[in-house]
Amino acid sequence: MGLYNTEIFNNLGLCSFYAQQFDVVVVCFENALRLALDDNAADVWYNISHVAIGFGDLDIAENCLHLALSINSSHAAVLNNLAVLQWFKNDISKAKSLLNSAIAAEDHLYEPFYNKAILAQEEGDHQSSYVMIKKSLEVYPNHYNSKDILNELKKYFSSL
Repeated sequence: MGLYNTEIFNNLGLCSFYAQQFDVVVVCFENALRLALDDNAADVWYNISHVAIGFGDLDIAENCLHLALSINSSHAAVLNNLAVLQWFKNDISKAKSLLNSAIAAEDHLYEPFYNKAILAQEEGDHQSSYVMIKKSLEVYPNHYNSKDILNELKKYFSSL
């Protein structure tokens, strides 16, 4: 069609990855980065991090997320995913800080609330977990996993 822009190559890269056309993935993301402006380059690095996670390379994924943050320091999805990677590394305080930053950056995403609820529940802070899971469900009322945690918390509180 003669249309070449970052968004098309970014989406083609993801589609190629999920279709297991791995030979095309790198070329698509290279073209996306070559055409990217500052406002959409962070999204490209964010998506490249998903590919790295899919291949099991969490170090490259983390580096991609840091590159995305260097371009857009308030990219909530990047902050959320970076928090999850820090959580896997058992750096809980850094994970909490990143989740708080993600929530402050964009409060219309359910994932940071959901992740913060799980983290609080793992630490035994059921009240904070309840507050966060309610906020997650305000943003995305049909999120099955959030509903499941809410039911667990209700059972916990009713047993007290």
